[in-house]
Amino acid sequence: MVQRIQFEKSVPKELLSLIQKLQKNYPFFSEMEGMEVGQFLKLCERENFASGSKVFKEGEYGNEFYLVISGEIIINVGDKEVARMKPGMVFGEMALLDNAKRTASAVAAEPSLLFSISRTILHSKMPTFGNKNMESIARQLSEKLRDANETIRMMQRQLNVVKEKVKKLQILQS
Repeated sequence: MVQRIQFEKSVPKELLSLIQKLQKNYPFFSEMEGMEVGQFLKLCERENFASGSKVFKEGEYGNEFYLVISGEIIINVGDKEVARMKPGMVFGEMALLDNAKRTASAVAAEPSLLFSISRTILHSKMPTFGNKNMESIARQLSEKLRDANETIRMMQRQLNVVKEKVKKLQILQS
């Protein structure tokens, strides 16, 4: 018979409070068990970035992803800002899915605390948890893709309106 360990009883009260806050306030942690959050945090590197500091550069190979604990991170593609990552948001997650170059750059907009974890650590230390994280990351990527698709549809509608106006102008000028 397998005994279940009561995680809450073996964790200091302060850490348990932090884990509960993370689960409540940060979407990335909301579906995790308290024990999983604690294990995840133990495996993470804690990294502080000063305002203007580069987290990673577009074109570099990535092996880790990041969770914003405090501060704000700007995501740029080329010279264009495409997103701002606030506490509880993750970025760089595609690095856990493939071994490809980064498609964007990340820069601290203000002093920021990030937790990072590499694909290697995640899969070697906690393979089951790694799979669960991959599902969470896939959901977040899916949401981002849906948002991008909606933006494309909106831009297509706007383009169609402009084309119709141009067509009407051409007819009026004929």
